[in-house]
Order: sequence, then C-alpha cells, then structure tokens
Amino acid sequence: MENIFDTALKQRYTIGLTIIYALIILFAVVTMQFYFGLFMAVIVSIFAIAFYCIDMTSPETENQKATLLLACGVIVAAIASAIASWLLWAVVLAVLFLHIYVLGRIEQRLAMLEYQSTRRILHRRTRGGASQRHRA
Repeated sequence: MENIFDTALKQRYTIGLTIIYALIILFAVVTMQFYFGLFMAVIVSIFAIAFYCIDMTSPETENQKATLLLACGVIVAAIASAIASWLLWAVVLAVLFLHIYVLGRIEQRLAMLEYQSTRRILHRRTRGGASQRHRA
C-alpha cells in the first residue's frame, strides 16, 4: 500500500502540470501564437517525462526534485523568451515585406494607367478626333 504522502505528492505534480498546461494554452490563445504554445507544451511534456523517469529510478529528496522543477521552468522560460523575440521580428519583417510588395504592385498599376492615359491622349490628338480649338 502506498504512503499517503507519496500519493499527495504525485497529485501535486499532476495539478502543477495541469496548471502549467492551462497557462500555456491561455498564453497561446491570448497572443495568437498557437505553434509557439504547442512547442512550449511539447518541451514541458519532455521535461515531465524526464522527471517521471528520474522519480522512478533514483531516490532523490524533495529539495532535489524542487530544484529540478525550478530548473525546468527556467529552461522553458528562457527558450520561450528567446523564440518569442525572433518570432515577433519574423512577423514584423513579413508584414513589412508584404507592404513593400503591395506598394510595388500599386505603383506598377498606376504607371500602367498613366501610360494608357497618355497613349489615349496622344492617339486622340494625332488622329484628328478633337476639333481645332481644343488642340494645343
């Protein structure tokens, strides 16, 4: 029969993981970065599996487990903050390049319209479509 303290400890880790996943999901929904949230959830899952394997194979104290859990949190936060800035710059650059592309297309279209308008005016003047008083 299992000790009540061990059962409570495992439930606490389960509750802790549930809270971490809930925070990751909330972060992903609020910032609309679903792939980034999925990436963080995968990292947390890998660390959770590693902690489970460590828990099964080695007799560590509660302080050592707490230190490992804190180290896991620091690593996940560091990876998340490093990727978030790059992701932000990638989005900013994509938006800037999209604006440049759209402005280039608008400029190309305006140049074509100006060319067609100039051709129409010159064509009207040279074929004699306008009367003498309208000619310059």
